[in-house]
Amino acid sequence: SEYPYLFGGKELNEDFGLGWYDHGARWRDPWSTLWGQVDPLADIYTSYSPYGYVLNRPLNAIDPDGKLVIFINSFTPIKSNQGSRSYWGKFASGVEKHFGENPNKSLFVHGGNELSRGLRLANGFVTGAKYADQILDIIVDENGHVTETIKIITHSMGAAFGKGFVKALSRAAKRRGVKGVPITLVADFDPFQAKGLKAEPNIFTQQFTQEGGVFEGGLMEAPWLANQRQKGADEQHDDKDESSHSISTFIDNINELKEGTYIWNGNEWELQDDKK
Repeated sequence: SEYPYLFGGKELNEDFGLGWYDHGARWRDPWSTLWGQVDPLADIYTSYSPYGYVLNRPLNAIDPDGKLVIFINSFTPIKSNQGSRSYWGKFASGVEKHFGENPNKSLFVHGGNELSRGLRLANGFVTGAKYADQILDIIVDENGHVTETIKIITHSMGAAFGKGFVKALSRAAKRRGVKGVPITLVADFDPFQAKGLKAEPNIFTQQFTQEGGVFEGGLMEAPWLANQRQKGADEQHDDKDESSHSISTFIDNINELKEGTYIWNGNEWELQDDKK
């Protein structure tokens, strides 16, 4: 029989007479150069075609660069800003540059518009659980070793969603026996209702707060809503001179972002950073 592994080392499957290449997650028609299925992460990459490949930049995005940043936005009634780079503006590119991350690989997730903290946390867990295996497949090799690390950046109401999202990813990594530290930073910027939030144990967490606190772009004076402290954060950064709450006003804090330091204690990777 003819050798089936042809272009790119992918198997040409002749079943059903389609003549499509098997890329694992999807099938590709070599004649039309289109995929037969949508991208498994299409719900997260909402601003790109679900039938695209590595955001239409194969030369830039085919190789892992050791970095993956997930941005979780806050309340926004503007559909085009939900789970989109447009919500973050220059802040996103600043974070990517700070970590040396390929901007074409960042994930943008909508943190929801629900006022209930518990509901946002639950929705974050459901979303994280839904996509956990697909995200982990991006950052671990075939032997389960971490080849990239995840940084999670949240803003305001996105913080509660992020807590659920991180918990789901952490549980999935443990279930799969991932070798290494998959999430090395969670950074919450002006987390909404932070008093009821708790940082995930053993994941380095920074909180950045503007103590003047104006709720969501000046729509309502409510300084107590976004200047509370969450439980268990490893670092707390307070700005007593700023009160905008807009994510763009945190650009100067980007240089303070850092990943946690972990040491293998014989049983697990243990976070070494001292709280301050």
